Amino acid sequence: TERIGFIGLGGMGMHQIRAFAEDAPLRIAAGSDVAPKGRKTFAAEFPKAAVYNDHRQLLKNTNVDAVLVHGLEQLLGGRH
Repeated sequence: TERIGFIGLGGMGMHQIRAFAEDAPLRIAAGSDVAPKGRKTFAAEFPKAAVYNDHRQLLKNTNVDAVLVHGLEQLLGGRH
């Protein structure tokens, strides 16, 4: 079972996470977002997953095998 982490927990990010959650061999292991609303929604839907407000904390989590990034422009400071 692959343990997946997600950076970007907004509307489209959560849509993607829900799609991944339907794939039985995967486990939603962690999520990160700077916005409290996204973190709250994620934590409510995936209570066993770790939740971070800083993506660098998620990247240090050794219980995450792969990371998907949604909202890359936020990580790049608004640059595309």
